[in-house]
Amino acid sequence: MSRTSRNLILMLAVLLGSGGCALTAQTPIGSVTITGTEQVSSGGVWDNGTVTATFNGVSTSIPYGQYSSPAGVASALAAMISQNCNMPVYAKATGATINFYPKGTDVINSATLSSATNNPTLFSQSSFPDNNSHLFPTTPIIVATTSASTSIYGTALTLTATFPGGGPTGSVTFYNGSTALGSGTISGTTASFTTNSLTAGTHSLTASYPGNASYHAATSGATTQTINKATPTIALSSSATGTTTYGSAVTLTAAVTPSLATGSVTFTFGSTNLGAATISSGTASITTTSLPIGSDTITAAYGGDSNDLAWSGPLQPPVPIAPLTLTIAADPQTMPYGGPIPYLTFLVTAQNSNGNSIDNTNQSVYTGMPNLTTDPPVTTTSPLGPYDIVVAIGNFAVNSNNTNYVSTPILQNGTLQIVRDKPKLSISSILPVPYGNSTNIVATVSNASNAQPNTVIPTRNVIFSIIDSNNSIDTTSDPVPLSSSGTATWNPCTDPSTCQLPTLPIGSYTVKAEYEGDTNNEPASGTQSLSMVLAPSVTMITNQNTPCAPIGFGSNPPLNFVVTVNWPPYYTPPPLAQNIAGPTGQVNLTLLPPSGGDAVTLDYAFLVGGPPQSFAVPTATFSPIAASILQAYGSADDTITAAYPGDTNYDKSNGTCTIQVEAD
Repeated sequence: MSRTSRNLILMLAVLLGSGGCALTAQTPIGSVTITGTEQVSSGGVWDNGTVTATFNGVSTSIPYGQYSSPAGVASALAAMISQNCNMPVYAKATGATINFYPKGTDVINSATLSSATNNPTLFSQSSFPDNNSHLFPTTPIIVATTSASTSIYGTALTLTATFPGGGPTGSVTFYNGSTALGSGTISGTTASFTTNSLTAGTHSLTASYPGNASYHAATSGATTQTINKATPTIALSSSATGTTTYGSAVTLTAAVTPSLATGSVTFTFGSTNLGAATISSGTASITTTSLPIGSDTITAAYGGDSNDLAWSGPLQPPVPIAPLTLTIAADPQTMPYGGPIPYLTFLVTAQNSNGNSIDNTNQSVYTGMPNLTTDPPVTTTSPLGPYDIVVAIGNFAVNSNNTNYVSTPILQNGTLQIVRDKPKLSISSILPVPYGNSTNIVATVSNASNAQPNTVIPTRNVIFSIIDSNNSIDTTSDPVPLSSSGTATWNPCTDPSTCQLPTLPIGSYTVKAEYEGDTNNEPASGTQSLSMVLAPSVTMITNQNTPCAPIGFGSNPPLNFVVTVNWPPYYTPPPLAQNIAGPTGQVNLTLLPPSGGDAVTLDYAFLVGGPPQSFAVPTATFSPIAASILQAYGSADDTITAAYPGDTNYDKSNGTCTIQVEAD
């Protein structure tokens, strides 16, 4: 190979379909000349020099030397095409030919290298291992603009990013300083985003493109945006319609535009501060009962915030406030028949526009008292029905220095209603009633509310009933009239044909008395406990032949004992209790030795006879007992005891017979 200088001329014919290099087929876009001297060293032969490329009037020089590769030259060349034509290009070599491709299309241009030495290995295929494609993205140009350089807080502002050369796809993010505002999708050569969130002040806005496989990431230059404070508009309204009376609750509302305004609104009525409310969702409201008498204008004042100017304005038309009229109303009263006449009271009120009752019972509003009387006059025995409570002004007067109330009050009569009394019914305590007997049950009905008890006595009847532990009624009386003292007395055995009390089983019962009521008294009832207990018994023993008479020692007369068990003489006679049973069961006969020791059982016998089969006394008759049994203990007084243990209805009892055994 010759060591003389040689020129390598690289001619390119480029066909580009889009981008900054809109060329027709086979239109040259420039020339590349590689000049240098072939150098020889122990490492071989190489070219040394500079590659100068000119596209669209832009020239770039690329050093070329011993360690430069054809791939490096090709890459630099493709990068310049990509940049100047504003489109992504990649290069691919085959033998001595380098082909240039736009991304995503077929081959549109090629370059062929020729040299004096005809060295085809300079751009050999091995310079591009495995035929890999080499992509050279471009960096887009972004211009950021706004719909207005100066705007008002709260109004919509549109931010636009423009790509003069077109090409990029995807989205653009807009920033206020380092804070992201939002994104817009690229459509054609622009992307937009609209916001009203910029606060009052000066802002530096940019548009940022994140890049992709075809385009590098890029950020626009900053554009300055000025946001001025908004002038709010406040619409005032009132819940009051027409004239409102003093003390009425009135709601005042300020509707603030823009609704993003913050802070509070202060309401005043003339020189009176009514209160302040915080703005929430564009409104601020207060409810007040403090509007003074008159028709001064209500004003709302907004102090502004960092984004809104201050504002104040009146409520039109004003809210006229009128004085209140007092009402003196007699309190309704209820009086039970026969009860004490109630103390008549009154209430002073003032009805405001909301219908609320304002109780003004202090001396700052009025002095004195009205007069209250009933018509006709009421006594404890006045008939049932309504009576008027008449209100007269008396010495009542509205304080002249209180201008919130008119001087003449309204007088409002009331009603006193006399109603039936609710009497009290009580049953006197009942002593335990032994089986076979009866008792008087006394109920007292008294006026419940009478100031002087028993001056008005209820009339008509009381009905008694006896109820057992199973809540079953065992017996019921006929109506028993109340006496002039308000008592009703019932004895269940007044009528023998209905006398059941003596035959009730032993146990606990409830006596209920029900007063049926009369014209002036409501019905009433009461209860009392009743206990049926064992009846006492009386046991008597006799020696039928020689009633408990002494017997001589050594004689042996038979002892024929007879025992009777009866009820005490103070009990109700059996004819009044036809179903009463007499004592039943066994009687035991014992001997108590005169020298002491345990009793000796002599015999036992059962009681026979007696009610309800007959009115005879139940009797137990014993077999004869030899007198020698007594004589065995020597000359002494021997006590024979008849022991009755009782039964279901009768209590136990004993009878004794002392027989003297005489000495010889």
